[in-house]
Amino acid sequence: MATHTDLIIVNREYPIVNFLENSEAVLEPLGIPNCYHFAFSRQYAKSPKVPIITEGVCVPVVVDTGAEVSILPLSILQTVLPHQSLPSETREVRSVDGALVSIKGPLPLRIQFCNDTLEHSFYFIESGHVSLMGYDLISAASLVIDSEHRCVWS
Repeated sequence: MATHTDLIIVNREYPIVNFLENSEAVLEPLGIPNCYHFAFSRQYAKSPKVPIITEGVCVPVVVDTGAEVSILPLSILQTVLPHQSLPSETREVRSVDGALVSIKGPLPLRIQFCNDTLEHSFYFIESGHVSLMGYDLISAASLVIDSEHRCVWS
């Protein structure tokens, strides 16, 4: 079975998000341009996952309105930017369970999201594999979250 990092390397040539379930983030041409639909479950609400593109690689990120900053796993940054030195500055943030978590950064990255390009600063974490779009990026991208229709757009 391919690892999370292997899948990112495979996607470098053809930037598609094939390590998400097809129903988790789909760009559909509707009345709303650049609208990503996210999965629906009658049993529980899932946080929306949307693709961002950086350095030609699609990375799925969880839209997390409770996170103040956007965070990427170190493994993704080492794959996307193999020859770039990463910031060593650390900052502590509080996780949802109240524990302090040490993150490094920020690191400015040029990203594409909803067919728009912007530069945004990301923090990174050495452990973990989930990428988070925090409120900082939600606000910078003017993201609209429509929970009734299960879609996000910018």
